[in-house]
Amino acid sequence: MRLSLISLASLAVLAACSNPMSTGRYLIDPPATGERVPDRIGTAELKDVSLPEYASGDEVAWQSGDGAVRLDSKKLWADDPQRAITNSLARAISDISGATVIAEPRPLSEPPRRRIEVRVEKALAQAGGSYRMTGRYFVSDDRARRGQSGAQL
Repeated sequence: MRLSLISLASLAVLAACSNPMSTGRYLIDPPATGERVPDRIGTAELKDVSLPEYASGDEVAWQSGDGAVRLDSKKLWADDPQRAITNSLARAISDISGATVIAEPRPLSEPPRRRIEVRVEKALAQAGGSYRMTGRYFVSDDRARRGQSGAQL
């Protein structure tokens, strides 16, 4: 009888911890800009976006008033952050420029004209539900195999 009470109490504690309404899962969508720029890229392969360690896990990172980066176990990403950010960024670049940007590995038989590499230096949730990233990107011309050009995000 005692074992049954302990088992019942353990199940009650587990049920309380697994309340689906207490944990939120968030999608990573590209920002809606409506902005258009001329296509200077053509076809490109976007390498997997490089994220800081704190931003590559399941938990959403934010910065508290004292400057510390905190992780919230009640707010989780709905998908792997690296995969979601890479695919979202490829879609956003394509939508804004009209270029054909596909995340690696490129599923098409023809090689891309360019490769894009993005290195995120800071990625934090902001008050009001927005998410801010800063970093650098590099575009290389695959046909020429020359040096890279880069800019800040």
